[in-house]
Parts: sequence; C-alpha cells; structure tokens
Amino acid sequence: LPRQTRWYPALPPAEIALELDESTALVLPSRSKGLPRIVLEAFCRGRPVVGASAGGIVDLVRDEENGVLVDPEDPEALADALVDVLIERERTERLAEAAAASADAWLVTPEEFAERMRSLVASLD
Repeated sequence: LPRQTRWYPALPPAEIALELDESTALVLPSRSKGLPRIVLEAFCRGRPVVGASAGGIVDLVRDEENGVLVDPEDPEALADALVDVLIERERTERLAEAAAASADAWLVTPEEFAERMRSLVASLD
C-alpha cells in the first residue's frame, strides 16, 4: 500500500515525474478539462488514472483498460475507485501496463508529428 496520499493544487514541472514515479495512480476528479496533459504524463510514467468521466479525460482514459472512470458528481464512486486501485494490486498492475502502452501514441518526433499533420490535411481535400 502507498505510504501516504498527497494533494498538489500546483507542482513545479521538474517535480511532476518524481511524484508520479512514487505514486500508485494519478487521481484527476476534474469536471472540465480540455486535453489533460497530466494524464499523458502519468501514462508516460506507467501510472493509471482514476478520473472523472468528463471533459478530455474520457478521450484518453479507457475505463478498466488504462485507468478508472467515475461519475464526476459521485464522490463515493471516486472514493471506492481509489480504494480498489490501492488494494487490488494485480488489477492496478494491469492498468499500469496499459497506461504505459497508451503513452506510445503520443510519443512522436517532430518529423512524425509533421507527417501526421500532412496526412490529416491531405485527407480533408
């Protein structure tokens, strides 16, 4: 089990990877996020996300695949999901492996990104 639970309303960029490396999962109960970069950062560190099924979180987190999604208006569901992630080690390890694999689609070189954009623009013609 984790040593402790911590809340950070803000964290310097240099400390994000360190904190994620020491964590079991990222908790993101936000009700309105665009594309939440912190989810991608968690995936890059092999950490599943327990998040609200709202905003851009649902574009990245696939429930029971690379994280757990909960109703953003249900704090009990969030609490239950956190307890489950903390005590069900095999499940959490499976989610963590899928989270790490999810990062691969976002890790591209500038050249690969440019090629994807050219392909996208070409498909619109």
